[in-house]
Amino acid sequence: MIRLTSVKGREGEEGEEEEDDGKSPGAVPSPEEVEGVQLLQADTVEKLPEEKQRMHCHRNEQALADFFAWAEPIVAAGVPTTVRGIYQRLSSIKDVSAEHRLDKTLQEMTLAQPHDVVVTILRCAPSCDRVAVTMWMAIVSSNRTAEKVLPELLCVLEDWPLHSTSTSDKDNSDVFSLAATRAVWEIIHLPQGPERMILYFPRLFVALLFQIFSSTEQMPEEVTAFWRRCQHKHCLPTNPNRFALLTMKALLCHLEYEDVVSEVERECGWDTLLNTDTHHYTVRLLARAMLRVSEPLCYRIARYLFRLLRREEAHWEVAAMAFLVEVLLYINLKNWEERILQLVQIYLRRECSVMRLLLLRCLMVLCKRPSLAESMENLTESLTKLIEALRPLFDNDTSRVQLLSIRIFQAVMALVQKGKERQGLTDCVRQSLLPLFYHMYDENQFVAEASWETLLQATIFLKRWNLQQLLESEELWRFGECLLKEERDRADGYLRQSVMYLQSPQKSIREAAMRLTAPRGKTNKFSPSIFNLVTPTRHYVRTAETNPNSRFRLLQNQLREAWRRQASLLENGWPSLWHKVGFRRWKPPHY
Repeated sequence: MIRLTSVKGREGEEGEEEEDDGKSPGAVPSPEEVEGVQLLQADTVEKLPEEKQRMHCHRNEQALADFFAWAEPIVAAGVPTTVRGIYQRLSSIKDVSAEHRLDKTLQEMTLAQPHDVVVTILRCAPSCDRVAVTMWMAIVSSNRTAEKVLPELLCVLEDWPLHSTSTSDKDNSDVFSLAATRAVWEIIHLPQGPERMILYFPRLFVALLFQIFSSTEQMPEEVTAFWRRCQHKHCLPTNPNRFALLTMKALLCHLEYEDVVSEVERECGWDTLLNTDTHHYTVRLLARAMLRVSEPLCYRIARYLFRLLRREEAHWEVAAMAFLVEVLLYINLKNWEERILQLVQIYLRRECSVMRLLLLRCLMVLCKRPSLAESMENLTESLTKLIEALRPLFDNDTSRVQLLSIRIFQAVMALVQKGKERQGLTDCVRQSLLPLFYHMYDENQFVAEASWETLLQATIFLKRWNLQQLLESEELWRFGECLLKEERDRADGYLRQSVMYLQSPQKSIREAAMRLTAPRGKTNKFSPSIFNLVTPTRHYVRTAETNPNSRFRLLQNQLREAWRRQASLLENGWPSLWHKVGFRRWKPPHY
């Protein structure tokens, strides 16, 4: 769920802008249009009779004199008051050239109090009218002031739907996040956009992605009303998420990354970015396209996303992780391994299958990095927690999650070969033996094969040579019996684990669990209390198996059919990883 900033009631305050000369406001004029208007005004003045020319010039001079007479005392009233006064007076002046006489004043105020200047302009003109564009142009025309303004705009842009803030005049009314987007759009399209834009590109890129996602997922009523006013005044797209998307594309083109825009366009990716269920696919596509343009730029974005994910502030964490995973293999992340593993542990427990798949892909990438093996001794604690988080995913409903979690479990064991780090994983590996044994009977061949190979790696890891020999000689059923016989002190624990497999939708797994938990006369070492827990389940399962008309049987068949329909999800690059640990080709188990 997206965490929103606090929304304070201030009905009727947002978007109250001065209309230009009492006329219906139109689209924001481009620089070419402004120049055309100036030339037209000059021609008109030249054609006027001499007396009317004098009157026209006199009115302009009088307006300017009145303005500067007004401006001198009001500057002392404080920055927010001064900015509001400048905005109101400029709205009433027709001579565009006169507006540039205040550039220095605005720049000096911005250098002194950038927050007050930015927030006050956004409050005065949230839809960014002609006067606001002129003020932004004056401010960002200097690199020094642009460097002060962009971070302030970003702070507003990053909060959805409203940015809670306060200025020095004690005004604590909220600011629309979309007001900052409108300002960024206009700044990007200025004749001389600020050179400093590249410095803040990672934050701008991420903030716009977040706004696209947020405005697609949730549009509060007051934001909808505000955007309707903006759309009416400036002929903007109907949906704000599409405007945020256009702003992102304009930003990429402004920084000469047109190839990125074109590549995503060819893949029809921009439309999928406007869907909360598919936006992470476009983020991956964006990441790949940007990698081809600039790896250093991707590194900066990845580093920023990583910081947000660590603070759990990336409200659209699935898309953030999608970008991070896509670039992980290609950028230099020296000394990041432990922090990434810690991050994976946090998000792996989230109830989101897409996030789990992304995290498991991230781990597969990490396992291929030589630096991870080199720093293994320092990662013992993180790896132990990771292994503990992976184990429950063996039984996940999604076969791809199962497959990835089992393969990563196998890869971690292959990486950890000695010393303290090996001892720290021993208990968790031992607890995985029985689940892996049951999943060797999985109807999905890839899950079954991965389980057999990972179980073999586990026996090598634990130095259980007799169990390893049983697996290699394909005496799979004897593996379960031998496990119970050799670890009698753990027999009750194994029986508890078996209860859930007795209720599996797959007949092959249920039969394996029924056989392993069957009474063995004097050799049965299960405690009576634990065995009594399993007996009713065994009886219920056996009854259902013999009654083809039962509801349980119907549900069981439906689940089994769904299981069989799972697509083959074997990832490229895995065979090389398996061969490193010397695995042979797996064969299905026989009873």
